[in-house]
Amino acid sequence: MRMQGIVLLGAFLKLTPYAAESQMSDDHVYAGVEKALRKYFGKRGDRVVQDNLNCVKRGYNEMKEIPRSIMG
Repeated sequence: MRMQGIVLLGAFLKLTPYAAESQMSDDHVYAGVEKALRKYFGKRGDRVVQDNLNCVKRGYNEMKEIPRSIMG
């Protein structure tokens, strides 16, 4: 299944200052995301929710900064 959008949600959450400004830990961010995912995907089962949460976490944790020097 295509899940690029949900991975981008994780990247977006990492890049925006909202969590840091709100003094939210990663666990708090994930809890909020899981709540939203359960609301949206909950009727499809726990596995669907967890798979989507794992995608968000990967987008959040695997974000890498690309140095300007290698961009051209």
